[in-house]
Amino acid sequence: MDIIYNGTYDVVRQVYNELSNIFPDNWFHVGADEIQPNCFNFRSYVTDWFAQDPSRTYNDLAQYWVDHAVPIFQNYSASRRLVMWEDIVLSTEHAHDVPTNIVMQTWNNGPDYINQLTAKGYDVIVSSADFMYLDCGMGGFLTNDPRYDVMSNPDASTPNFNYGGNGGSWCAPYKTWQRIYDYDFTQNLTVTQAQHIVGAEAPLWSEQVDDVTVSSQFWPRAAALAELVWSGNRDENGRKRTTLMTQRILNYREYLVANGVQAQALVPKYCVQRPHTCDLYLNQSAIQ
Repeated sequence: MDIIYNGTYDVVRQVYNELSNIFPDNWFHVGADEIQPNCFNFRSYVTDWFAQDPSRTYNDLAQYWVDHAVPIFQNYSASRRLVMWEDIVLSTEHAHDVPTNIVMQTWNNGPDYINQLTAKGYDVIVSSADFMYLDCGMGGFLTNDPRYDVMSNPDASTPNFNYGGNGGSWCAPYKTWQRIYDYDFTQNLTVTQAQHIVGAEAPLWSEQVDDVTVSSQFWPRAAALAELVWSGNRDENGRKRTTLMTQRILNYREYLVANGVQAQALVPKYCVQRPHTCDLYLNQSAIQ
């Protein structure tokens, strides 16, 4: 889309209104993920706009989008809450002034970005990739990349993207249910900041997912997030409830399978049939 071209917003309005009539929800996600400046460099309206004032930046361009698109989105219903990805506020190409009544969905840098956004007064949906992305650790989908064949990173100064067994998965390693359940995304937040956490979502991006694999990649790992956000991961004494949670999630997996859901196995069947036989620590207090 050409951000400067006025006709863009006519299209945006028509598409948004059509979708809103189909999905009259009180929540609506309007994107702003991974803003790519190079996408706009070949658009004459944009290049002319930059030429008119050499001091303009891509941050100004992002703000132009916010100023023109957000009123369209907000015009549908006073009760509707808009959601945008954190990039519109925290990326290099961020806009200057994004209304704080827009919910931010965070995916980078874990608790740090949650802290920054809530400190700015935004409500936040937590989707931190390093804890909650369900498609991580599956290798890369851009085939025939010669870097996949290198056993170790030849240049320690570059990001460890394709080497050391990651196979091109930008967010490797695989996020286990324990990793998800262990995530304390309110750490170092004030009470006021913590109140800005309105939910959490474990995304499963579909580059390497189809109808054959979707259930096994979702389940039962997603249940760990459900318990984390509903009940927390600690007991009344502040100890992790991992031992008790383990048996619950194992039982839940069996329930899913019995109902035809191809949920992934987490342990040998022996461990399921003999509760806590496979616990590493019999003493729950050992799990901190």
